[in-house]
Amino acid sequence: ARKLYLSLLKEEPYYTPALAKLAMNYYRSAEYRRALHYATMTLSNDTYHPEGNFVYGLVNEKLNHIPDAKSGYSITASSPAYRSAAYTRLAGIFVKEKDYSRAIHFATRSLNYDRDNLAALEILAVCYRKQGKTDIASDMLHRLFDLDPTLPFARYEAYLLHPSEVTKKAFRDGFTNELP
Repeated sequence: ARKLYLSLLKEEPYYTPALAKLAMNYYRSAEYRRALHYATMTLSNDTYHPEGNFVYGLVNEKLNHIPDAKSGYSITASSPAYRSAAYTRLAGIFVKEKDYSRAIHFATRSLNYDRDNLAALEILAVCYRKQGKTDIASDMLHRLFDLDPTLPFARYEAYLLHPSEVTKKAFRDGFTNELP
């Protein structure tokens, strides 16, 4: 795909969709500087390009340029196609910053557009546990278990929420091996 995008850009150097796709391609290859270059070129053509802003946010988050990542995700959230993902990424940043109230705000907004967003539910479970709101955290874990009963994160978070030998065993027993 990269060769196709590069050949397209030789003919049409400012073709925004190809620039955005190439930025994502370089991001997925962990070539963050090149990804940032193409994301920036995308945004120089169209400041509000959803995919360009999303990749811009992803790359800057990886490069630890957090204000730029927040900016990219915030603009991306105006697009229905990327809204849930952008809000989830913003929530994740606020968890890292230990700003649990803002993380809850964005994770909840993400769920407004994708009610089965596992990452947003995980963020809410962690934040509510960190805030000492164990009943709400338990509700989030129940929602996670309903969506995916095999989810190790939910079992571990249940152990952290109610540490006991029973929850520890439930977490450990969730890992099985097909071989004898």
